[in-house]
Amino acid sequence: MNLLNKLTLKNLKLNKKRTIVTIIGIILSTALLAAVFSMFFSARGSFINFEIRRKGNYHYYFSDVPTSSLKTISLNRKLDKIYLVKNIGYSLLTDFSASYKNPYKPYFYVKAFAEDSLKNLGVHLVEGRMPENSSEILISSHLNTNAGIKLAIGSKISLHMGNRIFDGENLTQNNPYIEGEEFLSSGVEKSYTVVGLMVTLSIEDYSSPGYVAET
Repeated sequence: MNLLNKLTLKNLKLNKKRTIVTIIGIILSTALLAAVFSMFFSARGSFINFEIRRKGNYHYYFSDVPTSSLKTISLNRKLDKIYLVKNIGYSLLTDFSASYKNPYKPYFYVKAFAEDSLKNLGVHLVEGRMPENSSEILISSHLNTNAGIKLAIGSKISLHMGNRIFDGENLTQNNPYIEGEEFLSSGVEKSYTVVGLMVTLSIEDYSSPGYVAET
């Protein structure tokens, strides 16, 4: 082993220029690899942060979960946190406004969020504050720009909540408005005070029939 080391050192000394070029090449290669890995992890972090801001800080979404199953889900050791959201229902915009600009979105779509859900599911304020109880509501700024309906913070609204029904089936935000064929089931009347405006949520697609509001 000592002989091999001596031969190696002797060869390096006899070929100084090649040795220097080799060392520089190794340094540049290492720097390049470090830069590539750094760019990769930086881009990955940016994409993750973008999705968290746009859609929320969660990995999986389960819909139509019965209340009786919530305890079982919460006890699953593979789940770190659970954010609860409840669909309250739809209400016609004509309940409080005689006219609106977009005939393909004739509804308010109200969802109830637990307090930690509001903080982790992509809800971002434009103005005002978050709801603090079930009689306060957060509306989308899209309601003004797209429907032409302006509700100031502090406004009180009364909504007749129901489910969208077509051919005996419940429709969701993924089902575009079927004019003249769908109807709202009889539900309950809810009164709210508008406490804030929010950025339009990702769950409100351009073809979604309801402007999302949160309580």
